[in-house]
Amino acid sequence: MMSKPQLLDWIKSYIRNEAMEAAVERYSWDVLMNFTEEKWEKYFQLDGVALYNKLHPASTEKEVIVDVNLEAKEED
Repeated sequence: MMSKPQLLDWIKSYIRNEAMEAAVERYSWDVLMNFTEEKWEKYFQLDGVALYNKLHPASTEKEVIVDVNLEAKEED
């Protein structure tokens, strides 16, 4: 998990959004982690989604389900 200073560095390096940087500086880490993807997107559009994905990488990974039928088929 990244820290608040690391997150600010990431924003400065990749997103370059002063309003987002100010919001991250203003709120506590707990508050930032509890913002939903929808809230980030509402206030910061695609930059907000990118930030949410950076904060919550496990929740953005796609779950792959493989359905394998292991029953032997009877031949006629």
